[in-house]
Amino acid sequence: MKGETPPMPNCDFLNKMACGHVLRRMPNKGTYSPYLYSLHGVLNVKSIVPLSELHFFEVEHIDRADLFIGPITEGTAQKSVGARKIFANSSSATYSEHLGALGVVVCIDFLDKLRVGVSKLLLKSPHVLYVNVVEPLLRLLFASKGYVLLHSACLSRDGKGYLISAPPDTGKTTTILRCIGESGFEFLSDDMTILDRVGNLYAFPKPLTISAHTFSALCSNGDGSGPRIPSLRIRGYAHSRMGRKILRLLGRLTMVPIFTVNAIAQYFVEPPKVEITEIISDVSMGRRAKLRSMYFLTKGRPEIRPLATEEAVSRAILNSDDAFFFPPYDEIFPHVSIDCFSFRDLMTREHQMLFEVISNSECLKVASENYGWSRILIEAINHD
Repeated sequence: MKGETPPMPNCDFLNKMACGHVLRRMPNKGTYSPYLYSLHGVLNVKSIVPLSELHFFEVEHIDRADLFIGPITEGTAQKSVGARKIFANSSSATYSEHLGALGVVVCIDFLDKLRVGVSKLLLKSPHVLYVNVVEPLLRLLFASKGYVLLHSACLSRDGKGYLISAPPDTGKTTTILRCIGESGFEFLSDDMTILDRVGNLYAFPKPLTISAHTFSALCSNGDGSGPRIPSLRIRGYAHSRMGRKILRLLGRLTMVPIFTVNAIAQYFVEPPKVEITEIISDVSMGRRAKLRSMYFLTKGRPEIRPLATEEAVSRAILNSDDAFFFPPYDEIFPHVSIDCFSFRDLMTREHQMLFEVISNSECLKVASENYGWSRILIEAINHD
């Protein structure tokens, strides 16, 4: 609990990593090198394990890292048998779950630069590590630097950017794939998009998550297109909307080691991820665009209508928060501060920037009863 003496991260390891001394084996060489990522030159990440979601940003050299990721040593964290515990002070925060280092432990040192130590289980499940630890920290880092990491898809044409926002598991991926396939938009992202204060949109092309619904929709095109990886359908069911709902419900029960369960499950059943080029081989990949319109997908009687700025901002924040709020997000990250900004300061800063950007663009609600958003979007953009 807050106020207890916090278990300390393995600072020796993290300091060596920050200096580039912790390395991974390179093919045909007796040396090691960390995985390095530079996100549009705005912030850099150094990791001891590969983060496939950041593969687009992988580089061979960075001058400095804003975020370091590596292991903790066994025995670093106190055991939390039968409970989840947070140990926090003004320079670090540690989340320890039930079995201590045998399960999930996350140690975040934010006194100077962000240094994150995680238990071995998380290193063996890098997707869970990325989604539950790395991406929330990227959100905070971007906010500290004057950017917004927004849960949204992004398409572009002739330098104009079109954001598509919806709650997780609504159907954004299927919608943008159909838009690209039918009208040839440039692809910037399907899950997260980076925005700056003046409305520039920056690509964040992570591998796509192919849910069971998306798999069925793409394979029903009748033209032979769509994913050809047989295990995707099975993995899509394992990582379905219902599965996420069950995990969220279990996450509310403190006696359930939900983070550990999730890490073990995804170690054995990998998420159904594919690169967009595996689905649309000739897709045009964009890197930057100027925000023109933002569309909010909902279910209901087919329509498209304007949204007031206040409602659009509220919907955008709600959809983005929904993508991040999974244990231990609301337990450990409120204790983190970056560059003298508290968690609350960073969220306020993010919301203010989002309001500035959205107030200068067209915002529309797009409703459909049968996942028919792509047809409405294509028609609207073509008439732009």
